[in-house]
Amino acid sequence: MYMERFINKLREINEELNDPDRNYDSTKLKFVIERIKKIVEKRFGVENEYFIRLNELYNSDYFFGDVRSKLSSLIDLIMDEIELDIQKEILVIKPNESNDFNNRINKVVTEENNKVFVVHGHNNEIKQTVARVVEKLGLEPVILHEQPNMGMTIIEKFLYNSNVGFAVVLLSGDDLVNNSKTNKQSFRARQNVVLELGFFYAKLGRNRVVALVESEKDIELPSDIHGIIYIPYDGDSGKWKFELAKELSNNGYVINANDIL
Repeated sequence: MYMERFINKLREINEELNDPDRNYDSTKLKFVIERIKKIVEKRFGVENEYFIRLNELYNSDYFFGDVRSKLSSLIDLIMDEIELDIQKEILVIKPNESNDFNNRINKVVTEENNKVFVVHGHNNEIKQTVARVVEKLGLEPVILHEQPNMGMTIIEKFLYNSNVGFAVVLLSGDDLVNNSKTNKQSFRARQNVVLELGFFYAKLGRNRVVALVESEKDIELPSDIHGIIYIPYDGDSGKWKFELAKELSNNGYVINANDIL
């Protein structure tokens, strides 16, 4: 899939850019910018914010300040948007196509399914903590990047592993954005996390999806889920673990909350 090739190439460029052993003068940085511009042009065209910002960096007179870090941050934003576009394709997959692969990924979810999909953003600490709690409760956490690729595209891999009985969605404050209503900056979850939240609401039903919201930050929640009950994530020793255990128990899972003490 061509969008995945874009991501892989951008990730490779970013890793090189963040390698402390690599030295970059203005000539090398301009070459890097040209490489990124070619990818952006193929994916988004030239009339977009990314292309404009890349041109601004290319024509900057200050190549030895924070240009390198700004370029790395811009690459992250471009990859995020491409990944979001990939995830959106999930919504247009025809669920009733009669081929082997779709038959496997559209199995009916039953109470005997002990797999719990953990949707996460960039907060690795929260992701690992939640996964370990799920394991302590005798269930199997499914973290997408830890699953084997088996030659599948990202969409196929996501759909194949979405055959779970429950989903925990981690809304951590990974993005700092301008709030158009208050004209102030606020935190929000990654957009692909919000999209996957909606996917699992549709696939499993709201009773089988728990949204954990990082309580240390004032996170702007998607308007479409206002009114939905969510659980504040209040740290490793917080009460969120028992709230999660209660939701699992209410959905037919035989668990012992004492296992998470």
